[in-house]
Amino acid sequence: MDFRKRKTAGLPILSGAVNGALAYAAGLAGTFTFIAVFGLKPLFEFVLTPTGIPFASKIGFAFYGGHFVPAQFGDGSTVNFALDVADFGILYVLLVVAILGATGYYLGSGEDIRTPREGALSGATLVIGYLPLVAIGTTFFKYQRAPAGTVGQSQTISLEVPLIRAIVMAGIVVPIVLGAIGGAVAVRTAE
Repeated sequence: MDFRKRKTAGLPILSGAVNGALAYAAGLAGTFTFIAVFGLKPLFEFVLTPTGIPFASKIGFAFYGGHFVPAQFGDGSTVNFALDVADFGILYVLLVVAILGATGYYLGSGEDIRTPREGALSGATLVIGYLPLVAIGTTFFKYQRAPAGTVGQSQTISLEVPLIRAIVMAGIVVPIVLGAIGGAVAVRTAE
């Protein structure tokens, strides 16, 4: 069954929600693969190894970094894991572009979509499934550790994905823009 045919207010809302959630999962899987294959830049691998950031958190930090959302330290400084820490960092940005663009393309290629505007609106519906997972994901990708032999909060190392920036950039702006472009391209290529 093609969920793109089920429309609410003329848009494939259900298909957008399902495909947006699948796009988020695919992005995490692709990031897992990139980190497993390429790892981190040697200098950062050396610096981060003693702090013991879990592999799952590295995946999350790099995935959100691919959306231009840097991880934030407790002191307010930031580092974009995708562009600054991971080897071949541009691949994480390209992964996000490819997955969200392809998802938008799929959503915009429904048989009853005739204009680029309709394609763009249909492609942008992926945000319905993507945004909630972006927000939930920020709660899982955190790291906090007190270095051995220290007492007090001032020495605690913490790293997290900032919620508001993640929601705005990774949850709304990037998926809407890339999904809309993919949907509009689907209509243009079908003409």
